[in-house]
Amino acid sequence: MRKTRRVMAVVLAATMVFGSSLTAFAEEPVTSGGTNGAGTLEGHVNKHVISVTLPVIPNGSTPFAYTMDPERLVNETNAAKYAEGSTFTDSAKTNGVYFQTGEKAYDDKSTVLKAKSESSADVKLTVDVEVESAATDITLVDSAPALTGEDAVTDPQLYLALKVDDTTKAVKTSENVSIETTIEGKDGNFETKYENGAYVYKAKTGDSITWNEAEIQMSGVASKASAEGLTAPTLKVTWKYEDPAEDSSAGYTSVSAITGSASAISVTLPDGVTVSKIELFKAAAPTTAVNMTTNHYTLSGTTYTFRSDMVSVWTGGKLVFTYSDDKTDTVAIN
Repeated sequence: MRKTRRVMAVVLAATMVFGSSLTAFAEEPVTSGGTNGAGTLEGHVNKHVISVTLPVIPNGSTPFAYTMDPERLVNETNAAKYAEGSTFTDSAKTNGVYFQTGEKAYDDKSTVLKAKSESSADVKLTVDVEVESAATDITLVDSAPALTGEDAVTDPQLYLALKVDDTTKAVKTSENVSIETTIEGKDGNFETKYENGAYVYKAKTGDSITWNEAEIQMSGVASKASAEGLTAPTLKVTWKYEDPAEDSSAGYTSVSAITGSASAISVTLPDGVTVSKIELFKAAAPTTAVNMTTNHYTLSGTTYTFRSDMVSVWTGGKLVFTYSDDKTDTVAIN
């Protein structure tokens, strides 16, 4: 028994020595570390959305065509010249100017045209009216002529007025008349969504979603007078919209607007600045850019001349020049 204990003691001692040797050969404890964390961008959503639907006039018609009747012949003949069932408002009969507002309906005020903005930000709408006059035209005046009483005007006079929203201006023979109005954006009508692998800022849909509009209208008053030898002035009414947030301070282009018959744009750049790109935004797709190439224009020196056949179908859109200094110029297409 004593011998057995001696053997166990030897074994235990050996075990303790062996265990001590394992501890001596272990790795040093880890006191530092690290790893790389690559950063990624979740994405970007452009929340400045501009989309405007301008009035579209069918070929062969215009809401601003009018008839002046200084002699009030419609009243005297009970509109015998017009189709059976034609109606004239009381104000039209009184004021002697007739805009056709329906198939057989006439008023002294034209049908209202509307420019609708489905935008997240404000846009500026500009409406211009220009007179194409002749020597035989009736005299245009700045205020409606008096039709009754001691102050009644007996000379041939015509008052035509452009109204845009709450602003009214008289049409003038010698100058272009312009009215600007702001159509407020509705950012609350948009929401951020994830579609087709990308974040997008989209307009909400549904009957509860409404948009702001601007209204355009013409009206007229003719004095009671002889119309012998008189003609009525022709009106040219145009409209366009602009994004006030766009940087128009660069001023590198020679013009702010072009037409199909005058499509040359000269660009004068400071030293070291170049044209990075030219983009077309069509009226039907105002937020979609189409890159312009030499298929669309010719470049001679610093003058870009766009093909007139293309410019004529881009009416209502805009060209945006972007420069290497990140400035831009916007050229409207009228």
